[in-house]
Amino acid sequence: MSNYQMIDWDTRDAAMYRIFTIDVDVSATSSWQAPATLSPIDAMRLCVKPFEVLLENGRNDTAFLLAMAGPINRSTLARLEDCGAIKWSGLGGIGELKAHIRDRVVKLKDRSLTHYVLFDSDADAPGHLSPDALRLENSCQTVGIDFHCLKRRAIENYLPFSSLFQANMQFGGRRKRKDLIKAFKKLTKDQRNHFPMKAGLRWPLNGPQAALFTDVTQPSRQTALSLAFPAALAECYRRDSIRAMLDLTQADDGIVEVREVLDKILYYARGPA
Repeated sequence: MSNYQMIDWDTRDAAMYRIFTIDVDVSATSSWQAPATLSPIDAMRLCVKPFEVLLENGRNDTAFLLAMAGPINRSTLARLEDCGAIKWSGLGGIGELKAHIRDRVVKLKDRSLTHYVLFDSDADAPGHLSPDALRLENSCQTVGIDFHCLKRRAIENYLPFSSLFQANMQFGGRRKRKDLIKAFKKLTKDQRNHFPMKAGLRWPLNGPQAALFTDVTQPSRQTALSLAFPAALAECYRRDSIRAMLDLTQADDGIVEVREVLDKILYYARGPA
């Protein structure tokens, strides 16, 4: 990208996005806590360092974020990735995320300005995060990096319901899953948001999950909901048709939630450059 093109881009989107700024003091030792005040050399290093978003699964989680972003933010994120201002890093699961933060990120003095963590809640019911998700939240808070734990169980729980029919046609065993889709449609919003998409329900249920699904008493519904959606369901986020569905959806609280996360990522990734 030429200097002229870069300036033109910054001028145009400065009206749309907040730009992250820092104070530079030639006589100061760098202070990395907000509001950050950096020495000139540390400020220069920060300018050329990508903002790194740590994810459980780099491939699917990145596709999820881009699908939820909407067309304008999706284009901006692509530009930022192309010019090295943002980096999506998949660590291979929530346990690996925690280990990476504990062993590597904690050693970085600029971590609060250069890292963000996104992960599944794996919550059986609203507000009941899995033990692993709670531990990762604590790790992020301890080392001082920003994060977001998804309110719904996992990224698959953000797919539009209509997309499940389309996805079902792409994978084997679709005849059996028709009963699952029919039973899934009858669930309440909270039940759909916390349904274990890749495993199904295991009866009898316990704890918060039992309380959430207490009205599912018919044996036929229980049998249908014990089935699972395809393990590769998250790959749907890479399809143009699914992205188009999400682009047209405005009132969904899941989209609002994720776009607030992306606003924060864009704020930091578009920092001094």
